[in-house]
Formats: sequence, C-alpha cells, structure tokens
Amino acid sequence: MRLDVIECNSCHFSIPVISIPRDILTAYSHDMELAQKAANQFPEIALVFCVSALETYFRQLFQYHSQLNEYLVKERHVSFQNLKQTKVLLEKTFGIDIAKLVKGDWQFLLEKFDLRHRIIHHASYTKDGKKVELSKAEINKLFHIADSLVLNIEMAMFNPKIFNGNSEKDSNSDRDK
Repeated sequence: MRLDVIECNSCHFSIPVISIPRDILTAYSHDMELAQKAANQFPEIALVFCVSALETYFRQLFQYHSQLNEYLVKERHVSFQNLKQTKVLLEKTFGIDIAKLVKGDWQFLLEKFDLRHRIIHHASYTKDGKKVELSKAEINKLFHIADSLVLNIEMAMFNPKIFNGNSEKDSNSDRDK
C-alpha cells in the first residue's frame, strides 16, 4: 500500500489517496523512473527505458488476462515491440484502441518505438546513417504520452463507468446484473 497525493494544477487542490499498486504498474513505474533519471544526460537511454516500460506494461496486461495469453507470451509467440501489432492485439483482447487513447500522438509514438529499435540494434543510427538525436521536449512529450496512455488503459479496464462517463448503456447493463 502507498500514499499518493493527487494534485490538480488548474483547480489548485491536493487530495491524499491510498493506492495498492499492482505488479504491472510497479514495473512500469520503475522503468519510467529510470527513464526520467537518464533523460537529461542520455536522452536515447531515456527513450529506450520509456518504450521498454510500455512494452512491459502491455505484455503483463496481456499475459495476466488468461492462461492462454500467458503461454503465448512465455513461448514468445507474441511480441510487444511492434506497436501496430500491439494495437491489434489489445483491441482484439480487451476492446481497447490504444491509437484512439493517445489521440493525435499515435504517429509520434510509432516513430519513438521505431527509434528505440534503431538505438538498440543499430548503435543509435537512423536508416539514413545519421546519429539519433532527441530533444528534451521530445522526451518529455514521450513521457507524457506514455503516462497518459497507461492511465487511460487502466481507467478503461478497471473503472469503465468513470472512463466512459457513465453512459446510458452502462446504466442499462447495471440493471441487468
């Protein structure tokens, strides 16, 4: 159990919240902390940690869903390094479209996943042979998109009434239970 403080910058209030972190979120948070520590001096490493945090989050979310999914992950029949394939897999498994959750930042996220591949497997050089260079603004944007995406997935999966705005459909399904 952990005590967190939620702050609203536009409303200027803070509220303490007791949370119980799940393993999935603990691994994600750890990788993001490493990314943030590396961001100033080593932006390429920060990008790798951030993308790794998302890959790990997606993998754990998928594998904890069922024993079949766990088997597929353990046998390496599914990979979460390709974001387009991950999108299809999560949409079919959970009905969540991650491209919609990141709104207009889908292409940016795809580019950063590809860049991670270039950093790891091509010694930080692009397809054109240029050294990968990342700005602090790009890294901060990636951090924001990743955190927002994970939050939106968590809300959609575990708090659908709040996430979907408690629609008429939700009300009717509650009555049927």
